[in-house]
Amino acid sequence: RAATPSKPAEEPQAERQAAEERMRAFVREHAALRCGVGVLPAARSLADVWGGPLLRPPTGSVLALDFDQTLTLVRTDDGGVRQKTLRGGEPAREALHAMARAGVRMVVVTAQAPSIATVENMAMEMVELGIAELFDVQPASPERLREWLRATHDEHGAQAARAGTWL
Repeated sequence: RAATPSKPAEEPQAERQAAEERMRAFVREHAALRCGVGVLPAARSLADVWGGPLLRPPTGSVLALDFDQTLTLVRTDDGGVRQKTLRGGEPAREALHAMARAGVRMVVVTAQAPSIATVENMAMEMVELGIAELFDVQPASPERLREWLRATHDEHGAQAARAGTWL
């Protein structure tokens, strides 16, 4: 059996230095950006976010929202039936629309596993909440979604995508 030549000791050091330089360049490029992470208190809504200083000026702002209990609010009615609504009601809906008109880019992040069901359920809920157009939710085309998820998240699909072939 032939011995595999080892990499020169300088190569890992050079790779680390190159990675550090890329990181420094990234930090320099984005140093002027304001960033913040916050937790929306239970009694507050997205109308409060829009009314506050976080997104001022709105140009170039990106607002990343969790879906469950940030965009949505689940309450049990008098009959014991769980009702899902937009957290903050109509004032929150108006604030989301005002943000979109002002150029704030909005994205939804979720801790749920990436799956067809997760994306389809979230899209359906956005339609029901009346906010689908704000997040560019398109009319249902499940086959395109399934194809993308297979290619990017399924073990075999990811391998096919890397190889440049489809399932």
